[in-house]
Amino acid sequence: MKKRWSLPKLPAPDCRGYVMAQDETPVYYETWGSGPAVALADGIGCSGYIWPYVIDGLRSSFRVVRWHYRGHGKTPAPKDRSRLTLQDLADDLAAVLNTLGIEQVHLAGHSMGVQTSLEFYRRYSNRTRSLSLICGASGRLLSSFYGLDVWERLLPVIRRISSGFAPLWKRLLPSPFSYRMALSMEVNPKYISPAVLRPYLVELSKVRPEIFMTMLAYAAMSSADDLLPAIDVPVLVMVGERDHFTPPERGREMAAVIPGARLVMIPEGSHAAPVERPDVVVPELVAFIESAEKNVETPGYPG
Repeated sequence: MKKRWSLPKLPAPDCRGYVMAQDETPVYYETWGSGPAVALADGIGCSGYIWPYVIDGLRSSFRVVRWHYRGHGKTPAPKDRSRLTLQDLADDLAAVLNTLGIEQVHLAGHSMGVQTSLEFYRRYSNRTRSLSLICGASGRLLSSFYGLDVWERLLPVIRRISSGFAPLWKRLLPSPFSYRMALSMEVNPKYISPAVLRPYLVELSKVRPEIFMTMLAYAAMSSADDLLPAIDVPVLVMVGERDHFTPPERGREMAAVIPGARLVMIPEGSHAAPVERPDVVVPELVAFIESAEKNVETPGYPG
């Protein structure tokens, strides 16, 4: 049966502001709720689009932290364009947590946010309570994009000419053409409507193409594969059954290597599964984080 969801109307954040990063880039953050902290790591090009249902499901029991990547949303691009690495993003989150007085955090990452979360764990394992890795991979982001590896070879060329894309990028991405392309190539039209998808295209159009391509290049070159066997916190891996951006086998490979990881398949979910199938994603995520916080052995969930 067809089910298209309406985005929940979140209340205004309980707390919002800026923190100065190590290189003096002002990083925007906002929080909802109180209790143990859960930080949400976006995919590239996003500044919160994927998380409304998750925030709505978590905020009654947890303090949910969302921050904007460099050059995304309300966080400006760094003056030094080399400061767009996963390490920079992880350090930005650490700075936000320090400002909020949060010592330990549950991390949930979507798409490139999976790599951001794993990098945070690499650098701040003592501050990481659990990892929820959703529709993403541990490395070489473009190696399996639509089942092809040609994107890694094309990226250097695209990156060199990306600054010239800006006028077309801003006009084309929010257009009906882009919406139709998204419907035909990735998202599941059974579960997503124009009202839900359009905010993503608008968000993406506001990210400068050279920023997007630079971050994508860093993500494409990075890998946390070496880290996976040594992870010793509870891990949830969620994969979309029809995710072509990050095919489900990438998630299965991660879950097979991470000790005690729980693997969840999202039926009919694409790369946008958290806004397509919140009926699956949110209950699984809430139950997992509650179990990880209690640190109690629960069947199917590592304690």
